[in-house]
Amino acid sequence: MCSSVVERHSDKVEVEGPIPSTRTKSMEFEVLKLVVYFVAGIVQDFFFTLNTKYVAENKVGPAVFFSFLTIFVSMIVLYNILSDLDAQRSFLSIIVYCVGIAFGTYMAMKFPFKFKKK
Repeated sequence: MCSSVVERHSDKVEVEGPIPSTRTKSMEFEVLKLVVYFVAGIVQDFFFTLNTKYVAENKVGPAVFFSFLTIFVSMIVLYNILSDLDAQRSFLSIIVYCVGIAFGTYMAMKFPFKFKKK
């Protein structure tokens, strides 16, 4: 959908043409960011649940590795949300991230784990 606009330049020449549509690209970018936050929440909580399971089974190496990944993902997401503060978008981003975390917990709890006993 394009509208027409008359543009006045400093040299008093009028130019007619369509209004550029930058809102669509901006909106697509915002939706993409929300999808990335959702997926990051899933990944982060999946890693956290794996970390908890490895701690419970006294497996130090995997527990340390998944602990690092959990904090790394959460710090990147929180940094991105906080560095782009906006009252409405930031709140929505946090909600989407939390829903992703909840879904990550669900996936990790349903994921069948088989450990080899030595």
